[in-house]
Amino acid sequence: MKHRIAAGLLALAVTMGARPGLAQPAGWTPPEDIVIEATGGADGPVLSVKSVTLVRGGYYRFDIGCTEDSDAAFSFGLQDFVADTHLRVLTAGGMEVYLQGMSFRKIQCDGPGGIRFSFYPMRKGIYEIPVTDQADETRRTILTVTVQ
Repeated sequence: MKHRIAAGLLALAVTMGARPGLAQPAGWTPPEDIVIEATGGADGPVLSVKSVTLVRGGYYRFDIGCTEDSDAAFSFGLQDFVADTHLRVLTAGGMEVYLQGMSFRKIQCDGPGGIRFSFYPMRKGIYEIPVTDQADETRRTILTVTVQ
């Protein structure tokens, strides 16, 4: 009897190994990191990246930072972009917040530091993310995110 059970389990293991690959569950592979640094310029915020192109359904992580050489405070208006994504994890100061089913509107830097959040873009489109100097809202730039 024991030999039949062992033979059955072995046969099951062999047939399971021969099956074609299945889709990986969410979070199985690490997200693609996209680093966006902001610093102060003569005309307002200066970004290390002005535009980003993503693929709908891909897994990404924005790493948004305000550099140490900047004493300005910046605001990243993410409301429209975040509304069309499935958020996963937000990391600030080594703390992780699992955001499934939650949202946020904006990220603000009041000095040097950074924040990261991972997500799946769910809708195609072009999103303009305003990055504003909090001391003077007329001083701003745009981060353009295209989801294909």
